[in-house]
Amino acid sequence: MKRLAILLMTLVLASCAGTDNVAPPTALEPIDETLQTKRLWAHDTGNGEGGFFLRLHPYVEDGKIFVVSRAGEFTAWDSDGKSLWKTTLQPGITAGVNGGEGIVAVGNEDREVIAVSADDGKELWRQSVSSLVTALSRVEDGVLVVRSGDGNIFGLDAQSGDVRWKISRTVPALSIHGQSEPLVTQGVALIGLDNGRLLLASLKDGKGVWEKVVAIAEGRSEIERMVDIDGALALRGAVVFVVTYHGKVAAIDARSGKTVWMHDASSVTGVSEANGRVVFSDENSVVWSLDARTGVPIWKQEALKFRRLTRPVAVGDYLVVGDFEGYLHWLDAATGKLVARDRASSHAILAAPVVADGKVHVLATDGKLSVWEVDSGK
Repeated sequence: MKRLAILLMTLVLASCAGTDNVAPPTALEPIDETLQTKRLWAHDTGNGEGGFFLRLHPYVEDGKIFVVSRAGEFTAWDSDGKSLWKTTLQPGITAGVNGGEGIVAVGNEDREVIAVSADDGKELWRQSVSSLVTALSRVEDGVLVVRSGDGNIFGLDAQSGDVRWKISRTVPALSIHGQSEPLVTQGVALIGLDNGRLLLASLKDGKGVWEKVVAIAEGRSEIERMVDIDGALALRGAVVFVVTYHGKVAAIDARSGKTVWMHDASSVTGVSEANGRVVFSDENSVVWSLDARTGVPIWKQEALKFRRLTRPVAVGDYLVVGDFEGYLHWLDAATGKLVARDRASSHAILAAPVVADGKVHVLATDGKLSVWEVDSGK
């Protein structure tokens, strides 16, 4: 199963290089750097994702940064880069980090969710689920939402690990390695499924409120019919934004499940909301900005085409996105113009940067954690 998952992700990454799978990454040209950025600190945190194409990302809460590696090195750092604690788990981590309400949690290929104390890293509980763990939500209303590779979704009690509820969904015969993290808010969980559907469920009991078809599987081959919602969802007010692979980018009213707008698009990294705009990197690493109210394109940036970009995230008036060579690219959110470039690592950045407290937290595939900020003095 692990080998199949790796193969599938390899196919997806290859497809991001173009329809003929041979288009080379766009060479980086000099840019007029009008934005000054600064790296605050950097540390090696372990062996990273270990070559398994995992989008392991930092989790930031109350000024602490939590990171886990594929090999089970679980570390916490303060905002100045000082080590707070290190816990060693067994190898085989497949999902995380997420947390809240005093815990941080990860999942592994042995079907376990493991929660440790955010204060000192001591293990609090572990719970077995039905298959390898593919995604975890942050904690909301005492519930941690967990996804497993066989399509099941679990609501776990954040303090005890007990299973409060379970939702079962069928996984397509062929799907992209990894699953979208549940987005939890105000007593509900929004979950993008591998069949191109978006589910809204109650955090209290797991009961479905609505389920919406975002993209319909079409095409002659199994790969052409893949319509996974594999990347991040975004929320603005009562509207949720979602993008599928080989399908659509859409805005959906979270109260009713009705479509606000929808356009053709394809992405595996998901969407972000940035000051009234929806931004995403498509399967060819073209960065798009759409009006959040109407879906009308505002701009697109093609200078980074085929560079296997992460999801772009907002940092004030700018966007930042990572690529397969460890570069961070900074864009003007209003125009899409490239305004700065930094090198976070000599290895790829697969997980989208995490923005918290005005700082950008980046974890490369080699386990290098770096923290950046925009220099407001220029």
